Amino acid sequence: MDMKAIRNLVVGAQAFGLAMSTALTVEVVPDGDLLRAKDEPQVVLPRSGWGWVQGSVPAIVLTPDRLTNAMIIVFRWHKGENLPNGRRAPEETDFDHLKEYLRESNKNCAGDSTSGAIIRQESIGGRDVALCGFDEKGFRKELYAFGLKGLLIEILLLAKDQEYLDRGSAVARRIVERIDLVAPTT
Repeated sequence: MDMKAIRNLVVGAQAFGLAMSTALTVEVVPDGDLLRAKDEPQVVLPRSGWGWVQGSVPAIVLTPDRLTNAMIIVFRWHKGENLPNGRRAPEETDFDHLKEYLRESNKNCAGDSTSGAIIRQESIGGRDVALCGFDEKGFRKELYAFGLKGLLIEILLLAKDQEYLDRGSAVARRIVERIDLVAPTT
């Protein structure tokens, strides 16, 4: 794992306007294609053959090739949670609230003339998702936001070119379709 790439990832995500939380560790679930967050809120998600960064990275990070050409960063927030960047996760996760949240938390999703980005609503795997795509600092980016059982899930895809954006988009959409909370053990 390239620590400079990890540092750039974290700095880039912070500059991107996403809040960072406490570190979490990811472990492989027995079927080999699922990842499970060990900390709360525990989620399980497909990795679609992509590798992952394990350790003190403050999010679940997937990559096809050691963070060289693309990465997907998955954030999990409780609705209404105070985020480390001073913002607050929305209490409601319908499209209008998510659209406003994305506009406020990310300058590129504000629809200004420099980014050309717009926030659109899509249904992915039966989930209503707010999606914002744009180019920034040489990367193609897509930001997905949706509600999941009392949580706000944000997925950030960064890709160096259209080929990796297409590949990453397919993986991100599969995550949206299949991410779920882990049933608590008693």
